[in-house]
Amino acid sequence: MTLGQRIAAKRREKKWSQGRLAIEIGSKQTTISEWERGNSHPPRKTMAILAKALDIGIIELEFGEQAQEDWDDPPAAAAVRTIPLVGDIGAGGHIHPIDDHAQGAGLEDVPAPFNAAKGTVAVRVNGDSLYPFPRDGALIYYSKRQKNIIDYLHELVICHLADGRKAIKILTPGTLPGRFTLTSTNAPPMMNEEVESVSPIDWIKP
Repeated sequence: MTLGQRIAAKRREKKWSQGRLAIEIGSKQTTISEWERGNSHPPRKTMAILAKALDIGIIELEFGEQAQEDWDDPPAAAAVRTIPLVGDIGAGGHIHPIDDHAQGAGLEDVPAPFNAAKGTVAVRVNGDSLYPFPRDGALIYYSKRQKNIIDYLHELVICHLADGRKAIKILTPGTLPGRFTLTSTNAPPMMNEEVESVSPIDWIKP
């Protein structure tokens, strides 16, 4: 289930129209419609307001029920395994790599998520550039690189840029053919970037 589908499902559980939800969060009905159809992503600063209005955890709203359960009560098995920490997320959401290994050998090991896929690595949020979520010190885990970039429009993903930079951003179409604009709450948009691949976020640990 996508973010838009979760918004629609929780709204219907409350027997609210799109217009009622818009009033509750100080938005517009057309904006709610765009979110539910997957044509746009709620701004980061709106996610907490939206989650509260829908009576759902912000992690569950963003990533699904299992992610919320793992956030609230990490499985004991996760403490047994470790994976490499390969970078930090600093101001503006850029990843500052610890090493340049393809998947990252890392200079530090961190607890692995439950049922982590082979090749899973983590980066750590350093500061409040992604406020209100994820928070300072959170670990963001990912395992795959996907070339079908347009399938991840309007989602929060790890973006692997052609010049070697990496960033955690919401991916939107650029104004130039084959280019993308990368956005986050507390930094200017990165316009018309050449994105080679994206990594969906598997799990976030506070």
